[in-house]
Amino acid sequence: LPEELPRKEKHVYPEGYIGHEDEWVLFKDTEVSESLEITTPELYVLRTVRHKGMLKKTKKICTAPVPVKPLERSYAGPTVLTELTVGKYFYHIPFYRQLDMFKKLGMKIPQSTVELWFHGVADLLLPLYMRIKEIILAEDYVESDETTEPIVDRDKKRTVKGYLWAVKAILKPLVFFHYHDGSRAGKVALEFFKDYKGALQVDGY
Repeated sequence: LPEELPRKEKHVYPEGYIGHEDEWVLFKDTEVSESLEITTPELYVLRTVRHKGMLKKTKKICTAPVPVKPLERSYAGPTVLTELTVGKYFYHIPFYRQLDMFKKLGMKIPQSTVELWFHGVADLLLPLYMRIKEIILAEDYVESDETTEPIVDRDKKRTVKGYLWAVKAILKPLVFFHYHDGSRAGKVALEFFKDYKGALQVDGY
């Protein structure tokens, strides 16, 4: 088992030792066995108690500031937003399945609420996306290809096949996706890469 994993100890004693310690000689020599375990996820409410005080010198009354929230007017803390986002986009667990898990942990959250949270998280991540895009397009050699993605067509009221353009740096472990109305038309690529200076590797399409 990996040395870097944290260790918790559980001590077990010979049968009859507990309650009769004075009748035993307990040796310092022990035998140890290890097993891999996992803790159950736990939802909890973080209550932030903001204290008030008065500076004697100025007689000024002050209250501790309100902590900055990732999303204003929302009860979702950063750990919940991170869990939902990583669950969906890294482990591919749909929101509705995650919400079933949250319900079993004691909290029922409407899916419409989580979708609003997602839009807020996407806005928070936009500067990171723009920076990654800037770094990749500054490279002198990148790869690109279109990849399919189910897109909700609100007019047809059903899911249709759409496309994202993946753009990957070769010498850095970076990738970003460009979306343009779900289109894979050549004009989308020509417009997107019109200012790029370098070698662009693509397929025959």
